[in-house]
Amino acid sequence: MPDLNPDEFDAVLFDLNGTFMFGQDRFGPDERYGATYRALGGERLSDDEVRTIVDATIRDLTEKYHDSTWHDRYPGVPETLRTRAESRHLPLSEIALVTDVIACYELGDIDEDHVAALRRFARSHRIGIVSNIWAPKPRWVDRLAERGLLELFATIVFSSDGPHMKPSPVLFRQARDDLDVPADRILFVGDDPVFDIQGAGAVGMRTVLVGSAESGSITADWRFRDVPHLAASHW
Repeated sequence: MPDLNPDEFDAVLFDLNGTFMFGQDRFGPDERYGATYRALGGERLSDDEVRTIVDATIRDLTEKYHDSTWHDRYPGVPETLRTRAESRHLPLSEIALVTDVIACYELGDIDEDHVAALRRFARSHRIGIVSNIWAPKPRWVDRLAERGLLELFATIVFSSDGPHMKPSPVLFRQARDDLDVPADRILFVGDDPVFDIQGAGAVGMRTVLVGSAESGSITADWRFRDVPHLAASHW
């Protein structure tokens, strides 16, 4: 494996969840979805109803997420709520509330080491995000702004803006076109061998796998412990 030379790239794209945002996808029996629903202003549904709806929605989204036949027609949270038997009777105002409940638990946070690393990348390269998220993006945009990162990104591509989900090439090509940079001059950094490394590599980007995931037959161009380690080693 040749040494990574930042001068070979004009831009660096990052996955989000598990790459520089952590503590996401907090779905499980101990989570208090009903309390969150009420904190957001919900009154119509009981705690048990909220749990039933959230659990059914997450099961549906998870199943489709791991089925490649859905990667270019992925429904996302609001559409799933509008079509499932548990929630399709709800008015649009309730659909929006439950969608926001799910977003609260899907959203993670960004620690100071990763904030500093991203600022280091942005000093020498244009940077961007290509991320799979299920709920609409406002809470993620707000979190990036809270951490002082939003203005650093030249492009942010969230899957929930449309029907495509990584590893679909559509999202990677959208980011490439936004940057107006040839794919082979873009480095993609992600934590998932299939959704990130295989997806980015298929459109001609070179790739860095971070984290501890087993890559199997999928080979990234480089591998690092995490984003701060990559930044300290080469930026």
